[in-house]
Amino acid sequence: MEAAAMGLKKLLFLSSIWFFLTSSLCLADDGPTLVVEPWPDATKECTSCVPIQFGKLDMKIPLSEIGRILVIGSDAAALHIMSASGNPRESVLFLTVPPRRFLKHFESIGLLKNLQITTNEQLLDAIGVATGTDKNIEKLRKILEVADACRYTKTSKGPVHAYWIQSPLPGGSQVVYFVIDGENDMYMLAGDLTREFFEATLANLKISDIP
Repeated sequence: MEAAAMGLKKLLFLSSIWFFLTSSLCLADDGPTLVVEPWPDATKECTSCVPIQFGKLDMKIPLSEIGRILVIGSDAAALHIMSASGNPRESVLFLTVPPRRFLKHFESIGLLKNLQITTNEQLLDAIGVATGTDKNIEKLRKILEVADACRYTKTSKGPVHAYWIQSPLPGGSQVVYFVIDGENDMYMLAGDLTREFFEATLANLKISDIP
């Protein structure tokens, strides 16, 4: 028993060291620069998928990724998807982000001055550039948590672009912004996001008018 306890302590110690080292690598320097990733291949036959539309995001998400679906709010509606594990901490939330809470807000407090940024895509592209060139870009990277992220990626298909700010910290710390060409509003996906859920969401995603 004593040997087993010592072995467990050693394993936990090594795990903590590994997490510290990987986190330190992610948090080095001034954070990541924007990396472009390919869009996941579409699932041709998705017979066990649930069709879900949130705003203009028209998706087909596999049942294996869904435990329960909750619709929250009225004016600022949100779509809450809990994982199949039933753990309330393992969930993601879709939200609508109007310009007044993003682009126009940053403009109103002077952070877009002289940056020639007029769209959500331009802003999210701009904060993917290495710091040291503009004080306001550095501030925006901090506010939007890109400076403290592990990775920052952009995935595009047609008129839709998905920006994933990947935190090194586990549990409820991931954020994806969905930008649609020609649209002022954008959408945010946040929570305990896994790579599997992210790719499943994008694989069959299309843009549809709200019924």
